[in-house]
Amino acid sequence: MRLATLVEEFLADLGWVDGIETDEENDGDTGLRVITKVQLTIENQTYRLFIDTIETSQWLMLTLYPPYKVNEGKYVDACMLFNYFNNDYLFGGRLAVGDDGTIRHSQIIDVSDTEPSKNLIKNMLENAIEMFKQHGEVIALVALTKKSYEAIRKDMERREEIERGRKGDDQEEG
Repeated sequence: MRLATLVEEFLADLGWVDGIETDEENDGDTGLRVITKVQLTIENQTYRLFIDTIETSQWLMLTLYPPYKVNEGKYVDACMLFNYFNNDYLFGGRLAVGDDGTIRHSQIIDVSDTEPSKNLIKNMLENAIEMFKQHGEVIALVALTKKSYEAIRKDMERREEIERGRKGDDQEEG
């Protein structure tokens, strides 16, 4: 259980000792799987963090769920937005929506033949948190409002254009 122990040590180093749940599953195909669940606050909202370790395959998986789901009728818009993020932004892992509207950012790393560190888990977690910090507002817009994917993309492009203009002005002054 070297991966599960690594996760325990990582969480202890962060001072996270309360509210941690750990489940063990033993499946004939995958072997022992240890799932660690933690509540995490991002931008004043409580997210659910799952860190799974699968010893037989030497997989480490981190999944972060926001506190809301995609509303009925918004599934296609959410899929299009999430595909845009997955394709055009450099975040490890991927953003997805399940058939039931559950939103998640997941990253799976095969650590066989390596010596994984707590820093690896830290980087995975920081990556997921940063993705939601940068894009949480538009993810909530597509999931919870009637605003379409197309309208959200236009707004994003306008903001990016304004930001590029600001950076250009700053460079000319410097």
